[in-house]
Formats: sequence, structure tokens, C-alpha cells
Amino acid sequence: MARFLILEDDTQFAELLAASIREADHDVILCGTSSAALEAFEKEQIDIVIADVFIKDDEGFSQDGGIVLVSTLKQARRADTPVIAISGAFGNYAGDHVASSIVTVGADVTLTKPFEPQELLEVASRLLERRLC
Repeated sequence: MARFLILEDDTQFAELLAASIREADHDVILCGTSSAALEAFEKEQIDIVIADVFIKDDEGFSQDGGIVLVSTLKQARRADTPVIAISGAFGNYAGDHVASSIVTVGADVTLTKPFEPQELLEVASRLLERRLC
């Protein structure tokens, strides 16, 4: 059993992911901002992080999103924690540039929304196995 930390501003999507992950017998912590995710990361034993690259707040896109989380985690003492970056913006020229940037700052894998929960679980499983080797 692994503990997943999910940064996602879409509550409905986050709950769908969490339900699928829990169904696979893993624990899940949901956060809506990178600040909250970093706080949870420091308090809990996190095995893998799923981070939405773009987080929205009442004023539009927030700077408290996945890029901040990924870069901060990779500079932290537990930088070996696998990170999956997710976004609906990947798949076009600008989105592909963002995907490349998020990998440069430390994400292990990017997934384009929408994706099937099983795809996420398969990617997470591979990353967790690699971490144990």
C-alpha cells in the first residue's frame, strides 16, 4: 500500500482519482494548493505525488500550483519521491512546452487529462517499483 498526495483544484476530478486509488488499496491525501500539499508532504510519509500543473482560484490561474510544488519537492530532502504531473493543457504547442518545463524541474512523468484512472495507477505502479529498486 502506498500513500498518494494529490494536488488538484477540480474537486470532482480529485474525488474520482482518489476513489480509484483507494479502490486499489492505497491511501490518498487531497490538496487544492501547493502550499497545502507541501504542508501535507512535510507531515506525512508520502510515497508518490500527483500534481495538477495549473491550479485555478477565484481570480484565475494561481501561482500556487503544480510547478511550484514539483520544483520545491525536488529540492527538498525527499527529492526521490516520484511525481506525476497532470494537465489538460498538454498536447498542443504551448502545453508541450509546459510539459517539457515541468519535467525539467522534476516531474517524472506527465499525463494529459482526461485519462483513465487505470492509466494513472499503471504509471504510479511503475514509478513506485522503480523507487524500490
